Amino acid sequence: MKNYSLVKSRLLFFLILSTVTSASNAQNTTDDNPRETLNDIFVQKIGAGSNVFSGPEYIAQNYRKNGSEFFASDSLATGWVVYDGLLYKNQKLQWDVLQNYVIIQAQNGYSRIILRNDLIDSFYFAGHTIVKKQADKALNLRYSDFYDALYRAGVEVWARRKVTSNFGSSDNRVVYNMFKQDKFYVKKGNLFYQVTNKREVLNVFAGSQAEITRAVNKADLNWRKDFEECLIIAAAVYDQTN
Repeated sequence: MKNYSLVKSRLLFFLILSTVTSASNAQNTTDDNPRETLNDIFVQKIGAGSNVFSGPEYIAQNYRKNGSEFFASDSLATGWVVYDGLLYKNQKLQWDVLQNYVIIQAQNGYSRIILRNDLIDSFYFAGHTIVKKQADKALNLRYSDFYDALYRAGVEVWARRKVTSNFGSSDNRVVYNMFKQDKFYVKKGNLFYQVTNKREVLNVFAGSQAEITRAVNKADLNWRKDFEECLIIAAAVYDQTN
């Protein structure tokens, strides 16, 4: 939208001025988070004119497929997104991992809009918090991308959700096959470690191997089939024993 940034800056200035003035005149306040309240007021004021609703329309590909290009849900799910510095709550979101498109429902209630990845800070839907991270050699993080926060305490576990595709034929029709290619990372101290199997996980969590093995066995999980769940358990056990 033309001059959007200028309009945004001016409106934000007047909202701040109004909020500060109201606060100084009030005898009591029940607002525990003025910054979030200000954000909500601003988002409500700009409405359909928001930058978040100004992207290109998402057009679903009409082809036969095995598997899904979407993460977590093949339909829109309610969540939030931090976009261009603002928090948008109660939005219908979807993530096409194959094309790495984060999608939001348009104001008309049926169209879907592709968000600009460079303006997304983080988003949440279907029980997952996704955070954009920048590559950093000092942290041993090689790729700038969206990372799914699986576990965050003393150590952290993250996933890069990826889908690849190829095509074959069935009943003389082209069929696209979707394959999950998730990558998993442990952040321990100030470094990220990519892990792909049990041995690598136990090496990262040295000193807690026996406890981790017992916990995974007790949960009746298999490292090959249930790697993500095993990794989360391993991180939690490591935190408890260190």
